[in-house]
Amino acid sequence: MEILTTSHKEKMRNIIQIVFVYILAWALSSCQDHFDINQLEGKQQLLVYCFPSDIDSTDIQVSATMPFSNIYEMPKGINIHCYVNGKEETTRYLRNDDSDEWNKFIYRLSVIPKEGDEIKIVVETENLGSASCSTTIPSSPTIDSISARPIQIDGDKYQQICINMKNFKREKSYYAVKVYGSWDKKNWGLCDINTYSEPLLNNYIMGIPAFNEDRNFYDGFYIFENSSILNDSAYTLHLNIEENRGYYKVLLYHISEPMYAFFKTINDQTNNEFGKYGLSFIHPTYSNIKNGCGVMAGYTIDAKIHEIKENYEE
Repeated sequence: MEILTTSHKEKMRNIIQIVFVYILAWALSSCQDHFDINQLEGKQQLLVYCFPSDIDSTDIQVSATMPFSNIYEMPKGINIHCYVNGKEETTRYLRNDDSDEWNKFIYRLSVIPKEGDEIKIVVETENLGSASCSTTIPSSPTIDSISARPIQIDGDKYQQICINMKNFKREKSYYAVKVYGSWDKKNWGLCDINTYSEPLLNNYIMGIPAFNEDRNFYDGFYIFENSSILNDSAYTLHLNIEENRGYYKVLLYHISEPMYAFFKTINDQTNNEFGKYGLSFIHPTYSNIKNGCGVMAGYTIDAKIHEIKENYEE
């Protein structure tokens, strides 16, 4: 079963570090915290990323923000305390990743959390103070069934993948979906989704439609929330896939609010069409790390494979 793989997690963390520094240079306010550009000038903060789930090892990445002086000081004397439902669990040092200008220290939690578990992390250092964060592992999502049919949009052929999913009725929830395609169920490739037929995906951007922001989703991780379907116990997603494959693997995520806000920040920065012409909306960045920067966010996942019985050929 594929989830947020190690390569995806590392790529996600790397791009967010770049985005985060870029945003700080604009002195943006956070969805949860406000950053004072004067306080940050010449002062580094701990940068922490952690994405726990109930089906994978939980890694904790510790580094530091890049100060405006461009003189980087790595965290020293790192000590990590991790609590699951109030009980402290051990963590072990895995490796030091110095593949880019950020020197990242990777630690791993000794236990795999379960649905509903609350996880808190406290990171202490000798030179950059301490930072803390917490998250809860959300309930597992459910894919009831998958069907598919060939359609055409403006003359282009698509397989429309219809995903019948359970919705957490009357509970504000956040989701994401990924689709992979394959001919042999061995070699899977990430599929781009045309969101034309799915209102939960093509209306995700908070902003003024007249300003024509694109609707691209980072790394094929299509986030959405259920505020428009709160009274429904089930919902069918309609995902248009241009790549014709014999098999499609659908990954449905139930993500915590911090993870939704985290990805939405990336998407909004990437999709800002006006920025290409020198007129840029100021999208807020997001951090839920106390006395630091970064994100800690939990998720769960369900996955199913659907076989296309009859494939059309170009």
